[in-house]
Amino acid sequence: MDDNTQNTNVEPNNTNENTNENTSTQTTAERPKTLNDYIQVLGPQVVQFYGRKILYDDYLPEDINTENGEENAKKIGDILNHIWSTHKENAHEIEYLENYYRGSQPILGKRKDIRPTINNIILENNAYFVVNFKVGYVFGEPIQFIQRGDIANPEVGVLNGYAIAEDKYDKDSELAESVYTSGIAHRLVLPHQDDNSPFDIINLDSKTSFLVYSSKDPAHSKLIGVTFTRSVRGNAIQGSVYTDTGFYTFEKSNTETAFNVKFEKNHFLGTIPIFEYHFNKWRLGIIEVVMSIFNAINRIDS
Repeated sequence: MDDNTQNTNVEPNNTNENTNENTSTQTTAERPKTLNDYIQVLGPQVVQFYGRKILYDDYLPEDINTENGEENAKKIGDILNHIWSTHKENAHEIEYLENYYRGSQPILGKRKDIRPTINNIILENNAYFVVNFKVGYVFGEPIQFIQRGDIANPEVGVLNGYAIAEDKYDKDSELAESVYTSGIAHRLVLPHQDDNSPFDIINLDSKTSFLVYSSKDPAHSKLIGVTFTRSVRGNAIQGSVYTDTGFYTFEKSNTETAFNVKFEKNHFLGTIPIFEYHFNKWRLGIIEVVMSIFNAINRIDS
């Protein structure tokens, strides 16, 4: 989404910088589906988020890790159909926060009815400042593995060497930037044997990656890890699903069709190789907590 398109559809207010402070009372069925829908419904200054939602479903891990791969695939398809709308809601909010971080903020949609040719717009991107300060403060020095106890362990040095080969330190900073911006981030770690490292570290886009947890398990164990790509020429989706024991692929040709999940093979990892990181238990990022203050500063400056 282009950064400068955020507020192009906002109708001008009756006064210079008047804003509607009432939040939307829409039902879930009427919830906006895109970023521009949020702006049109809520107005440029009243978008407020409360953290990303955790995805749950009524299965246990053993329900989808049976020896029958085809039966597992049907259950995974049921899970995807159930949680998909909630994931899309999270993805829209992440997209809004990422665009806000990059500078696409409500002040750019400021309008004046009286003397409209004199319309000063000053955008002070404090969201960028606070996120980058936090990343630099916490991750300015590389995160390294250290040994416990007094006995020297050369394997720790080997592990740090693998981390350097995988550019883990730079990837940690990128991951932190996502966590502080949107409250969550995802990473995929897979075995990959080469001369430098026996594994790959891949930072995923949280708009197209997620974990689903069990609502039946008191510990809320992970059920599935999902990452997917969307066609740039249509609405088709192709993705991968990991369980504790299996690897599956899925397709969804358009928004109206169900998920077609196929069992591909069992894996030997014994766990889901997609990991979810969150800034706090509510999955709130830094920006949304102080977004109204940043908007007020821009209005005063302008």
